[in-house]
Amino acid sequence: MLGAVRGSFRAGVWSIVLAGCVLAPIDLADRRCPCTVGWVCDEARDRCVPVADAGASSDPCNALDDDDDERVDEGPDVCGTPARATVECVSGACVLTCVSGAADCDLAVANGCETDLGDVTSCGACDVACAEPTPLCLDGGDGTFVCTESCASDRAQCGSSCVDLATSVSHCGGCDQPCELRTGVLSQCIAGACVYACATGRADCDSDRHDCETDVSTVAACGACNAPCVTEHTTPACVEGACEIVSCQDAWADCDLDAADGCETSLRTLDDCGACHTPCGFEHATASCATGTCTMGACEPGFGDCTATPGCETDLSREESCGACGVTCEAGTSCDAGSCVSPSDVAEVVAGDAFACARIGDGRVACWGADESGQLGNGSAGASATAMLVTGITDAIDLAAGARHACAVRQTGEVLCWGDNEFRQLGNSGAGSDQVVPVLVRNIVGAVQVALGDAHSCARRSDGTVACWGRNDRGQLGIGSAGDRSAPTNVAGLADVFDLDAGDAHTCAVRSSGEIACWGANARGQLGDGTTTQRLAPTAVLGISVARGIALGAEFTCAVATDGRAGCWGAGEVGQLGDGGTFDRAYPDLVPDITTAGWIAAGDDHACVRLADGTARCWGANESGQLGDGTRDGGAPRVVLLLDDAVAVAAGASHTCAVREDGAAKCWGSGASGRLGDGTSTDQLTPVTVMGLP
Repeated sequence: MLGAVRGSFRAGVWSIVLAGCVLAPIDLADRRCPCTVGWVCDEARDRCVPVADAGASSDPCNALDDDDDERVDEGPDVCGTPARATVECVSGACVLTCVSGAADCDLAVANGCETDLGDVTSCGACDVACAEPTPLCLDGGDGTFVCTESCASDRAQCGSSCVDLATSVSHCGGCDQPCELRTGVLSQCIAGACVYACATGRADCDSDRHDCETDVSTVAACGACNAPCVTEHTTPACVEGACEIVSCQDAWADCDLDAADGCETSLRTLDDCGACHTPCGFEHATASCATGTCTMGACEPGFGDCTATPGCETDLSREESCGACGVTCEAGTSCDAGSCVSPSDVAEVVAGDAFACARIGDGRVACWGADESGQLGNGSAGASATAMLVTGITDAIDLAAGARHACAVRQTGEVLCWGDNEFRQLGNSGAGSDQVVPVLVRNIVGAVQVALGDAHSCARRSDGTVACWGRNDRGQLGIGSAGDRSAPTNVAGLADVFDLDAGDAHTCAVRSSGEIACWGANARGQLGDGTTTQRLAPTAVLGISVARGIALGAEFTCAVATDGRAGCWGAGEVGQLGDGGTFDRAYPDLVPDITTAGWIAAGDDHACVRLADGTARCWGANESGQLGDGTRDGGAPRVVLLLDDAVAVAAGASHTCAVREDGAAKCWGSGASGRLGDGTSTDQLTPVTVMGLP
């Protein structure tokens, strides 16, 4: 900076003072073009300005908007930096204020206050000349000058002037020792030594210790060096060394009332929609403020907009509005997952590696297929090709199947699990052995949904939080670290989840905002974050903000949007992403021609959706006929044959099942170990009826 003697802060402007500097003088006597070295011609005003001020004429002082920015005379140094004066632009004209002892006698702004009022030709005022008998000009030291006959004892005669060598800037410390004239610098003589200070609104920002080249009263440097006013989304002004906001860009505002950060707030967000501190939101629905107007989007699954009040206020799980506004269940039936079911109807079906289970309308659970780990839950530890009731469950409200274990949520909010327990995925407090009948998961209350992976389990509580337990070698429990857990452990950072699912070693949750968070294994891009990096805690899926459901395969993931579209990401070697290709993808992309999906399911390497018209489409692997189109050819989505009234679908390792409107369950694909429930172990290329259900 210019000087090292003393500095002070006044009204946001630094004054910087130098003492005792002896520098080469700068000749400012003639500021007209052409210019000397170090100066350039400002052609708009036909005068010389320092090189640092070049371009200042973009909007000169003329009361016009020369640069078409809807502001007048705002360019830096609009009046230049005339010598021995301060200058400002007033009503389109440059007005000088001369320093003490100087005057602008030629009325030319360009050369500043060029006249020394201590000279006999202009003693105290322009054109006031001293003559006999008072031929000398006396500097009174208080800003006054008078003609005199001789110099007083405290004044020295320098030429024809009587001056105080201790205070005269023209003769500082001795005759013919003037203080230098510098750009933007006020010169003073103190105790016979020249002292230089930056004029108000000027600063030495290039630190050359020579002049105060920078105007610090502009938006580029307001009040100090390197202190620009914020211009993003903002039209600023610098007033008395402080930034002020003239106007904000459309759809932006200064909501924190702090001009220092400009118009910092977008008025197209859910927190500030159309105006500061004006939130946008609807009960059980997504919201948008993309245009500055609060707009309601899709309802959360299970809720409907059944009244004139904005929002999705109606619970569609009630008998008086079951699955849709105005749909009332008949006497003797209840509303389950949006459908009216009788006590003997199948309300839900789930599929594991080589088995499947159904939840009945009265709360019972039945399973069929392989039973090597006790996953049928009936205590027999033997495979069954027809449905067998699970022991001791009479009040199930949700059901899930893993590779070789299953879990059910009770009406009490407790969770029961059975089957494979190698990695303590059953969450019970006893031994870590397989369980052939249901056991209580410890430390879980308020559960409303379960999701099972290959060897881990998760539960969603009614408050939107999630807890997981079991195997955790890939971070699939989402607790921030690896290492198996035998008891439920909360997933950090989730408190607004409304859907949940698990793959082999990864887990995903749909949040109330419609965004998706995933965690765990990611070698095939199944977390959808654009990488293949394993994640120990929830990570946002790229580009999704309107999800309503989620389904996880072995190493891929699919989701359904509120508008009925479906998208997938992750492993794609057998077409399980539904895009007709066989490449992995670490970010979501749409499945072509799916526009009315209401339910989605994923098996090891295939996926299926139930469409609004009751039909189903499946894609991916099909070596066992699990796509249900009557062939074993895999790939892009195709219609499942003999199924036009599906309510829900479920996918296992190589088989698929569905619930029909009449409450029956159908399965197709691999029949090994009796997993289709049709009484055989034969593959079926189209849907067959599950036998043995209550």
